[in-house]
Amino acid sequence: MERILNPGRTKYGSLYINVIIKDKGGVNVLSITGVEGPKHNGDCVGGAGQCLDALLDIREFNPGWDSIMAHNLYAIWDAWHLNDMRSGCEHQRAMGWNSDWLIDPEANRIQQNMMMWNGVENGGLLSRPCPICGYKFGTKWLHEEVPKWVLDWLMGLPETTVKPAWI
Repeated sequence: MERILNPGRTKYGSLYINVIIKDKGGVNVLSITGVEGPKHNGDCVGGAGQCLDALLDIREFNPGWDSIMAHNLYAIWDAWHLNDMRSGCEHQRAMGWNSDWLIDPEANRIQQNMMMWNGVENGGLLSRPCPICGYKFGTKWLHEEVPKWVLDWLMGLPETTVKPAWI
């Protein structure tokens, strides 16, 4: 299933969002990408790809859209995009273990990432298994099923009536 959405205009022009739900062996995989102010030559004026922050910068909503819908789409995009490529188990995600895994809230981000990615040999975060299930962060891609209500909500969003420049 695929839908092209056009919730409104940002300072860069129309925001188009491509929502794709694929069945990979009985597993739903969600992919969401966007483009702000697309040009006919394939370039764009604003952001492209993972430009979900553009949803929070819409200045003029198209018919059928409002700020609540845009914020909900932002939250779904952030939570479920590429749900078949999770580097942490459900427990690690619930505890905030991700690529910015916090060691010390006072430490700066550079130190956190350096400690994480240099970690296996030096006893860093990548060498620590999940305290609940024992999974070692980043050792394979894990899948997290997208709830049916999320898929239904996405498919119920108003599809664009204006053809984007890249089609």
